[in-house]
Order: sequence, then C-alpha cells, then structure tokens
Amino acid sequence: MQNNILEGEDVSADAITHCMRTKHNAISMWVISGEEEVLDAVIAIASPFDHLDTIDIVLIPIGRLDDAGLQVESTEGVTPFSAFVEKHRDVVQLTHATLGSLARLIVDGIRAGRIRRYTRGDLRSLLRGAIEGGRLDIADLRESVRNKVC
Repeated sequence: MQNNILEGEDVSADAITHCMRTKHNAISMWVISGEEEVLDAVIAIASPFDHLDTIDIVLIPIGRLDDAGLQVESTEGVTPFSAFVEKHRDVVQLTHATLGSLARLIVDGIRAGRIRRYTRGDLRSLLRGAIEGGRLDIADLRESVRNKVC
C-alpha cells in the first residue's frame, strides 16, 4: 500500500525507511559507465545476498547527486564479483534533509522510467551466466544462493 508517486503523491515513510536503509548515515550505490554495465551492477548487488529475491534498481545520473548537494565517497564494494568492487560508492553524511533529497532523485528516476526490476529467476540467470563465463566463482556465493543457482 504505497502512495502513487507516478501521479504526484508524496513518498510514503515506509518506502524511505524500508527501501532506503542507511548504515552509519550512508547508503550504498554502484557506479556504471553506461547501460552496458547495468547487468554487471546487478550481479555485484545480488552475489553477496543470503537469499535471492526480486530487486528494483533506479538509475541516477551521478551529476544529479552532486547537484543535490549529496556527498559521494568511493568505497570498496562488499561483493564476490571482483570485477565490480572498485565501482562501489557510498552517499555519506546523510541527514533528514539530504535523505529527502536522495528520495526525490529516486522518485525522479522512477518517473523518468530509469527503473529496472530483476526477479529471482533473472538474478539466478545472471549469476549462473557470470559463473559459466568465469567472472564469478560459485564458491564465493552463500550456500543458500549457490543451491538455487546450480
């Protein structure tokens, strides 16, 4: 029961507190060079999961983060997908106000159609493809995910 943000309704508190989880006043993101790297980012996001579940990603141009006054730091990504470890970023020093700014950027991305949904099946296929292509070691996946991928 979320608000209809596509029709201009305000973002619900649950969407912010549940979907935009922060840790140490920061939120994790991945940087991509273009559309061709979206699937790699999804592999980086999904490969450390305990369980596969549908995810939604929103593409936000990095310049929009800067324009909103959000501070972005390069941090090593926690993912077994080593090809993407260096592409991790944290939006840091978040406050009530800046979290709202980030929420607005996410809503703008959704309204502009820069959102992608990946189901469990999609994630399973992407991970399997990365393993078969030698880009991801199956031993690095959690057992619960490994059992679903193979």
